[in-house]
Amino acid sequence: MADGDIFRKLKQIYIQSYKGLCEGKANVDECARVLMKALKKDIQAQGNLPIILAQKIGETLTKIFEESCGNIDFGLVNKEIEKILVECQELITG
Repeated sequence: MADGDIFRKLKQIYIQSYKGLCEGKANVDECARVLMKALKKDIQAQGNLPIILAQKIGETLTKIFEESCGNIDFGLVNKEIEKILVECQELITG
């Protein structure tokens, strides 16, 4: 990579867009197109989990914001999202 910044834990499907962006071999539109294609494949491989995760987080945020009366405790928001992520991780691992 031109700037020396290398992400070692990047999924294989994202490598092409990452290289194109870092090496300047592709313009932003080309990188975005390749990245969106890779993201679509990644989401499809995950099945319904990303959708379930987004729905649960959305429901939780809506509930917290409705109950907050304009005084949002972001620590609570963070804890609730962490709980959802742990629950979804348990679904994956069984």
